[in-house]
Amino acid sequence: MTSDAIAVPAVAAPVLSLARGIIHMPAIIARRPKPPPQIETDVSIHRQPVGVAADWQTGIASECARHEILCPPVFEYLKATGLVTRCVFLSSEDGVGPLLFRYIGLPTRQTLGNAWADAHLGKPDSAPSANLADGIDAQYREAIEAGEPLLNRVCVTGLKATPLHFSHLLMGWRLPNGRRALLSAVELL
Repeated sequence: MTSDAIAVPAVAAPVLSLARGIIHMPAIIARRPKPPPQIETDVSIHRQPVGVAADWQTGIASECARHEILCPPVFEYLKATGLVTRCVFLSSEDGVGPLLFRYIGLPTRQTLGNAWADAHLGKPDSAPSANLADGIDAQYREAIEAGEPLLNRVCVTGLKATPLHFSHLLMGWRLPNGRRALLSAVELL
């Protein structure tokens, strides 16, 4: 063997040896998982007046406005009324990092599946389609910056065999420590 050879012994913990054994480190050999294929979709998002939201969505907006900041009483309200299962909650670790899924409710689970939802908890928001991600992300940013509820009616074609229609009432916050948070109250139509 020459001095430039890489030796990987056939033992339980392989070690890479380079240049006469000056550097020793465990060999980590792994395959990167392939990202899921992007689905071609068409997404149309239509802003609606908050007043036409479902009663339960306006109830959430009223409760959020009553507290003016995301706080434990908002979550207590959602749990006590059973509305938490209709919501998606995202927040950032800091003021500049991505929004991370903290809770994914039933409408999203019914649409994208429990396996997708479970795999994305604690991870950055992502969608199975670039068009869907771009459209929804822009709405999330607007809701956070505005600090006011936004209601959209959304139609997505190409994600499923039939078009997906839903409304989402978005409540966004920029917390005092710079973190961002978003609550999405989703109704499948």
